[in-house]
Amino acid sequence: MTKASVGIDVSKNKLDVALLLSTMKVRKKTFPNDLTGFQNLYLWVQHHHKGGFHFCTEFTGVYDEAVSEFLYDKGQLVSRVNVMVIKSFARLMLARTKTDKKDAFVIAQYCKTHDPKPWKPDPAHLKILRDLSRTLESLKEVRQDLLNRLEKYQNQESPAKRAWQDCVKDMDKRIKEVEKQLKDHIKNHPDLKEKVSLLETIPGIGETTARTLLAEIPDIENFKSARQLAAFAGLNPCQRQSGSSVNGRSRLSKVGSKRLRKALYMPAIVATSYNPIIMKFTNTLLNRGKCKMSAIGAAMRKLLHIVFGVLKSQQTFCEKKCLKI
Repeated sequence: MTKASVGIDVSKNKLDVALLLSTMKVRKKTFPNDLTGFQNLYLWVQHHHKGGFHFCTEFTGVYDEAVSEFLYDKGQLVSRVNVMVIKSFARLMLARTKTDKKDAFVIAQYCKTHDPKPWKPDPAHLKILRDLSRTLESLKEVRQDLLNRLEKYQNQESPAKRAWQDCVKDMDKRIKEVEKQLKDHIKNHPDLKEKVSLLETIPGIGETTARTLLAEIPDIENFKSARQLAAFAGLNPCQRQSGSSVNGRSRLSKVGSKRLRKALYMPAIVATSYNPIIMKFTNTLLNRGKCKMSAIGAAMRKLLHIVFGVLKSQQTFCEKKCLKI
């Protein structure tokens, strides 16, 4: 018996599910986004179909992870698909109505039509790395917000000023604690420690960026080429050209990991002065008349290509080898 496609539209509190059977009949139901809801969802699909299933969710990075892991642990085939891919498919299907139930049906149709690749959870130590890395990033953002508030009291004394200063001191303490946990975690896992050391051999990439890249890049073996990794990060170029009247400037697609793009921005700027490959690459683009921001975007993409080569080969940065990437 063929697998039935199951589309799950995930929100913070609920799961809208569409079960697309081989007979093209559709069953729809809503479940809570919690463990009880996951269990009831699993029993419900088994009641309506006796064969296998292919579950498909939109990749939200937060709300869909728990149900995806639950279904994976049950031995089910699970796919997590980029939100923009589902939106593009919906436009192709001329979907004019947008509701959670309709979105679940569209996801199920996409699953049946395109048979997306299976997903599997990351190992526990990589999840911890990602959580610590994102927590550290968030704490630093909160600290910067506190400093911005303190600017109001730059030339005056106030009880409020002392309160904000105490908050900054507390935040500094928490940042140091998380940084220590992050360093200890990498130190205790030889594979992470080795990869950080490899990435640090790339001019322009320091310890902080290396940690973030490892936290945000899935298993490198999932990518067949550097271009696929660049597309995952949303760093692939997007052109607007049609006939003789439309000839827009190329730009980054930005359909991908925002955290990866953010992590690469400053290193790419540094690399334009210290990385021989990036220096030559960006100078060529600038000489061709490309604007500075376009050159920086291209440098980010080139730097990620080099990261791919280093992680894939498990060898340190080599200018001659990286020129071939």
